[in-house]
Amino acid sequence: MLLKTADDKSGEIQALEALLGRSDVDARQRRAIQDEIWAIRLGAKAEADAAYQLDFDLRESKHWAVIHDLRIDLDGRVAQIDHLVISRMLEVFVCESKSYTGGVKVNEHGEWSTYRDRRPIGIPSPVEQNRRHIKVLEQVIKLGYVELPRRIIAIKPTFRNMVLVSKDGLITRPKKKMPELDSVVKVDQFRTHLLNRDFSSAQMLKFVSSDTLTAFALQLTRLHAPARWDWEARFGIPAIPSAVVAEPAPARKPWLVKFDGPCSTCGKVLVKGTPAVWRQTERRMLCLECGAA
Repeated sequence: MLLKTADDKSGEIQALEALLGRSDVDARQRRAIQDEIWAIRLGAKAEADAAYQLDFDLRESKHWAVIHDLRIDLDGRVAQIDHLVISRMLEVFVCESKSYTGGVKVNEHGEWSTYRDRRPIGIPSPVEQNRRHIKVLEQVIKLGYVELPRRIIAIKPTFRNMVLVSKDGLITRPKKKMPELDSVVKVDQFRTHLLNRDFSSAQMLKFVSSDTLTAFALQLTRLHAPARWDWEARFGIPAIPSAVVAEPAPARKPWLVKFDGPCSTCGKVLVKGTPAVWRQTERRMLCLECGAA
C-alpha cells in the first residue's frame, strides 16, 4: 500500500534558477548553484524511477507499506529518506535511490565514485548515508514518537540498509568481498531481493496484521518535516530586501452631480444628485462605469 508520494521539487529549482539570473552572483557561486540544480534534478529522477518500480510491485499489496521522500528532523539530526518499504514483520527497508546512468564504482576501501560529463567524481557513500538515516529512525522509536504494536511486549522494527541503483546503471564492485555491498541492488531486482529472504522463527513471531502495519507506517509519515531552504544564505548571496508595498491611496468619494448632463464618454444622462467621476485635469464628467475604465 502506498502511504506517501514524493514532495514536488520544482519550486526549489525555480528558486535556484532565479538566483542564477541575478547580476551579483559571482562565478564560484554560479557553479555551486548549477551543481545544486544538477544534483536536485538527478536525485528527483532517481527517486521517481525507483518510486515507479516500487509502486508497480507493492502499492496494491496489503503486505507492504511504501513511503516516498520522508524527511525527519530530530533536534537538528535530519534523515532525508528516499523510500521506506515496510513488511508485516516490521522490517523497515531504508532505501537510498541513485541514478548513476553513467555508472558507479566502489573501490576496496568502500569509496564511491560516478561520472559526470564522462569525468569521474567522488560521491558520498549512500550506504553510510543510510546508516545515519537509520540512526535517526532508531532514535525516533527509542523516544516514543511512534507507538509500537504489542504482543505481551512491544514489537520492535528491524531496519535494513538498501541502495537502489537505476536499472540502466552499471555497478562496478571491488574484487574484495564487502558484505555491505550486498544491500546494493538495481531497483528492478528489489522485488526479487525481497522474495529471496530467509526468515528465522523469531522473525515470524513478529508477523502483524495489515491494519497494524498501516497504523505503524502512518505514524512515520506524520513525522515528515518538509525542507525549507534559504538558498541565498547557503551560497553566501546577499538577500534582496522585500519590496515595500505602498498602502493604497484612500478611495475618493464619488462626485455628486450638481446639474443634469451627459457623460462625456458614453452620453448617459447624469441626473442631479447621482454619483459620478469628475476629472479635474480634463474638465470632464463621467459616469461610474466610464470613470472606472
